[in-house]
Amino acid sequence: MRKTIKNGAKVSKTAPLAETIKQVLTEEAQSHDFASEEGKPEPTTEASVQEEQTSTNAHIITMREEEDEKVRKRVSTSITNVLTHCGDFIAHATTLGGKYITNKPLYQLANLKVMETEAYALVAAVDVAFVNWKYAVAVRKDEFEGLQAVCALVIAEVTMDGASEVTVEQLRTIMRLLRGERKTPKDPKKPDTNYRSVSQMDFDMIVSNFATFLTMVGADENYDPATETIKLVTLQAKLEVLRSVNTNALVAEAELDAARAARNEFFNTAVTGLCDVFNKAKNVVLINFGRKSEQYAKVKGLVFRKISVR
Repeated sequence: MRKTIKNGAKVSKTAPLAETIKQVLTEEAQSHDFASEEGKPEPTTEASVQEEQTSTNAHIITMREEEDEKVRKRVSTSITNVLTHCGDFIAHATTLGGKYITNKPLYQLANLKVMETEAYALVAAVDVAFVNWKYAVAVRKDEFEGLQAVCALVIAEVTMDGASEVTVEQLRTIMRLLRGERKTPKDPKKPDTNYRSVSQMDFDMIVSNFATFLTMVGADENYDPATETIKLVTLQAKLEVLRSVNTNALVAEAELDAARAARNEFFNTAVTGLCDVFNKAKNVVLINFGRKSEQYAKVKGLVFRKISVR
């Protein structure tokens, strides 16, 4: 290392360079925006994984609902087309007057009109049942909303009252059931691991788990909250409401299924069902006027497609 003499003393040539580096590092440290660190992702925790899983479950449910709605609209469009074609066929057969002739009562014009009327009535019954079901589901959703938050307040109150760790942990386990979470989050690095699922997003199970939750809370002699919303009598009344709205939704769903089944049977039954009858009725025009006739040309393109049943 080369040295020079300054004022009678030997000074290293690297000294000014070291001081410069130290100054630069100091300035960089002072100018560094530590606040920007807040924007960086935090380490993954069990809670964050559970929140992500709950969000994923909700997303899957939403996707299924959207897919069900697409199917419902597609079926509805198909049924509307069939009813429109029924009307078109009847209108054309009516213009033919006495030339639309058949000895089979099933394909006579009077029966076709009766079937068309009944078809409209059955479709209307499904529409009414669907509206009732949607309303019942919406009411149930509103009543179940916020249940987890209430249970969290109850657990806080129980903990404050000095309940045992075992009791508190059991209540938290039920909370996980209500949220549809796992006690042990799935490890993406071990997809083949056999996990025991605790997802209980079914409304029947939510009601059952909430009832168990209240049984455990009621067994705690020290549970005496000041807040009205988490008093045991209020929670028990809430449980009865949940049972009621859930039953109403289930009944509405059963009625909707029954209405759809009746409609589908009327449209789809072989030989005597609406679609088969109107398809065969086109042959009456074919027999009366011939394949190349103008009269047959007006009805041969009418489509009477059966309802697709999933």
